[in-house]
Amino acid sequence: IETDILVKKDSIKIKSSEVINIKNNKLNYLGEINLNPFHLDMNIELDKLNFEKDIFNNNLLQNLFELEQLYNVNLSSKINLRINNLIKNRLFNSSKILINFGNGTINFNNTIFTGLSGNLNLIDGNMLNIKDNLIFNGNFVFDVLSRNEFYRIFQIGKKNRKKIENFYFNIEYNFTKKEFKIRNLIFDPANVKSEDELSDFLDENSQQGKISNWIDFKNFVKKVFENYYDG
Repeated sequence: IETDILVKKDSIKIKSSEVINIKNNKLNYLGEINLNPFHLDMNIELDKLNFEKDIFNNNLLQNLFELEQLYNVNLSSKINLRINNLIKNRLFNSSKILINFGNGTINFNNTIFTGLSGNLNLIDGNMLNIKDNLIFNGNFVFDVLSRNEFYRIFQIGKKNRKKIENFYFNIEYNFTKKEFKIRNLIFDPANVKSEDELSDFLDENSQQGKISNWIDFKNFVKKVFENYYDG
């Protein structure tokens, strides 16, 4: 990887000298490091990425986020990662991931995944390192752009295809223990058959191993819309 570096008195600018190919994947980047006070501002564009393999199940990346130095109150950085093609993803085509380091926290606020059926927006999401447990907590909204496409992907029958504009939910995922919780599922229009039954269903499925692949997830979403959402 060849990088152009311009060193000034209080800053360092870095830029990929040309579009880089790594394992048939194109990469380019542009950034600036301000030295006083320290702040990194970086824009990275990646041609393609397998999100589940390269991000979600990446042990090296998990070990990086477990480093205590990343939560230093003096560390200030903003990284914009644009992915043009999310491969092996049935819901989304591309993504813009925002990573912010500041005041001892790491957040991914305003990250977005785009697809034909709708866009998934991460309103606010934080990575926490609590008692040797790496935990992600995020509040999401899914904006439905095409109800027909959404219901087709999840194979929901026509009689259960009610009007839906968007829905909100919270996810807490423990990377260390491989455990996740889905909470506060809210629909717009906000009509559910039973709040208590929906809450029990979410608790039941928020257990280790309950949803481990695409088929499990598809069946989970299908049950929500068939059994609990009333349109």
